[in-house]
Amino acid sequence: MAGGPLYVLITSPFEAGRLRWKNLTVRVLQAVSDESPLVYTTEIPQNQTNVYLDTFSKSVQEMMMTPYKTDYAPSGIGNQKGAGPRRTHTIMSTEEAASGKPSRWTELEISGPVRFLSPHLFQPPFTNLTSLYLNNNHLPFISGAIGNMVHLLTLDLSNNKIRMLPPEIGDLVNLRELLLTNNSIRTLPFELGKLFKLVNLGLKGNPLPKELFRLHSEPNGLQKLLMYLLDNLPGIFTVLCYNVLCDKYATRQMYGYCPSWALTWEYRKKGIMEQIRHYAADIMTLQEVETDQFYDFFLPELKMDGFQLVKEQVIEFNQIAMACHEGSDDMLNRVMTKDNIGLTALLQTKEKAWENNVSLMRPEASSSEQNILVCTCHIHWDPEFCDVKLIQTMMLTQELTSQRDNTESSEPPLLLLCGDFNSLPDSGVTEFLSTSRVSLAHRDFKGLAYQECLTKLLSNKIENSKSDQNIEQEYRHPFNLTSSYNTDIMAYTNYTFDFKGMIDYIFHNADRMRTLGVLGPLDQSWLEEYKVVGAPHVHIPSDHFPLLVELELEASPGDSIPKRHR
Repeated sequence: MAGGPLYVLITSPFEAGRLRWKNLTVRVLQAVSDESPLVYTTEIPQNQTNVYLDTFSKSVQEMMMTPYKTDYAPSGIGNQKGAGPRRTHTIMSTEEAASGKPSRWTELEISGPVRFLSPHLFQPPFTNLTSLYLNNNHLPFISGAIGNMVHLLTLDLSNNKIRMLPPEIGDLVNLRELLLTNNSIRTLPFELGKLFKLVNLGLKGNPLPKELFRLHSEPNGLQKLLMYLLDNLPGIFTVLCYNVLCDKYATRQMYGYCPSWALTWEYRKKGIMEQIRHYAADIMTLQEVETDQFYDFFLPELKMDGFQLVKEQVIEFNQIAMACHEGSDDMLNRVMTKDNIGLTALLQTKEKAWENNVSLMRPEASSSEQNILVCTCHIHWDPEFCDVKLIQTMMLTQELTSQRDNTESSEPPLLLLCGDFNSLPDSGVTEFLSTSRVSLAHRDFKGLAYQECLTKLLSNKIENSKSDQNIEQEYRHPFNLTSSYNTDIMAYTNYTFDFKGMIDYIFHNADRMRTLGVLGPLDQSWLEEYKVVGAPHVHIPSDHFPLLVELELEASPGDSIPKRHR
């Protein structure tokens, strides 16, 4: 017993308002008999689209979770031009449905032509589907939520208007057939290379580079194409930034709400190391680590976990202040007296960072050797010295610029800047780092006489920002940075009784690195349940919360499709 194809449109009320048909026919295979399938058909008036489709979307979800509807499975694939694979279905009999035989909703087809899909399509219970046919519609894009459909074996997106595939399509690791023919796709995401079970990839009718089509058409071309994409998949790594609270500051005078035994280093170091090991970051940057603690505790412990100390360069802000004070009393008395530092290390990615680089072919310019300049810093703490914080940050960027320019490599290293900046999101420090500039008249300078010494310090000097209204002088740095954290993600990184706010950050290059995920704050209900008025606490070993970010590193620009002989 065979039934016709299943036509379903599922949409939320919001998207339904964007549909452009006067009357829309929605049909769903709902119950069947030996003679023919019973089809639910409704004509939806244009002015009632929202109501009808909202109800219909809910009814389809209910159908998929009830046992008496249909049981159908694909039994063949054909080449009907422009219509995608030809499918036949096994239909549950009336007796089987009446007896309560469970149905298996494994396949769904949506046809319209549809212009927009509801996000509900990529949520349970639809995530159990093994075949999804969205061909012959007018879809301009596919949501990244399609990555939730991890059981899919077949996905047909042919004959649409799709311009770009989401990287999340690489999460469909069980996929065996992906049909993309006759769209407007100009590039393939590297994540497509993770579909190692793929046996059929339809690409014709897309404005893709000729080299991709040529590679795909070679003997064993699909595997070569997947291998090329996988080899150029952006590297993914995690970074931890954590102020562990220096032992000499962990006193009852500072943290009177915490028991004295919970402030001792012998107690706190266990909790700190447990967190470090739990997050298992690829790169760790720590602040307020005493020298003895590092060599006697952190270094031996981390070596057991496979970490190694890399050669670092120390940036001492008071020494820089001494060298460029130009007779400024403010530079000598306010900046030079603060002993904060920064540490930098130049790292280079390994093959492992690019996931399974075992290719038979490689781009001419290898992307596996990418230099990254990593910096951890601790900026002065006192809110009354916002000028010192800003100047220390400017000194830091100047030193980082010098190290970047003196690196012997074909391209400058990327920058990863982590630390306790002791600066709120609206401060001059975060403005300078995030926008690459700060006005000479910024309030954080407090109107003090720093101009001459800063002009000597900064290699890019003072530049003019021109507008029709005025000319404003400003300081600049050459890095294009963005922060992985903001107050929408985490309202506070420092959590004491007297102060709660965001003062720790992880900055990175905005053009070659992308934040994939971050560690969020502790649950507020947990803090309330355990009456945590501030940290450190019996269960929180530092007054700062650790920051953890997963970053995606893009391959070097200029990588090309491998030549035929490769």
